[in-house]
Amino acid sequence: MFHALLNTVVGLGQGKLRSMVTAGAVLAGLAGVPNAAFARHHGFYLELGVPVPEVQVVPAAQVQCAPTNQVWVPAVYQTVTEKVWVPDVTTTQIQRVAVPAQVGCRDVVRTDLFGRSRIYREQVIISPAHIENQVVTVVVTPGHYELQTRQQLVASGHWETQAAPLTVVQTVPAN
Repeated sequence: MFHALLNTVVGLGQGKLRSMVTAGAVLAGLAGVPNAAFARHHGFYLELGVPVPEVQVVPAAQVQCAPTNQVWVPAVYQTVTEKVWVPDVTTTQIQRVAVPAQVGCRDVVRTDLFGRSRIYREQVIISPAHIENQVVTVVVTPGHYELQTRQQLVASGHWETQAAPLTVVQTVPAN
């Protein structure tokens, strides 16, 4: 440290003079602090004392506590939105349906007066036309995705004890 100050005084130029004034100001500022700077063989370090705030003890007779209160804390809910698949909405209906007659063919053998046989093909009604009642499933609304919101409980309601703030009365002695 003193070597640097010696070089500053011996050296020429305004930069050297400015650094000498700065070093002097730093050393003058540290002079008022007890145990401020120590030189050791491994370098320079600085030790500062930090003042601790003064704590005043108040006698127990001067501390007044307010009574505690029981307070109801309501339940806390959050709203949750989900994408949900809604299936088809269907209904069954009875419809009257006309069923046509079913016709088939059959081979008929006929013999004439002279004994000759001939095969004729003729149409025959297998079942006559009629009206039936049939149950039919009808889609009212097709399946789709839908956003549904619901309330989810986060914290249930409960009683909580809360103390009122403390009032400290402190008397300051007159000088």
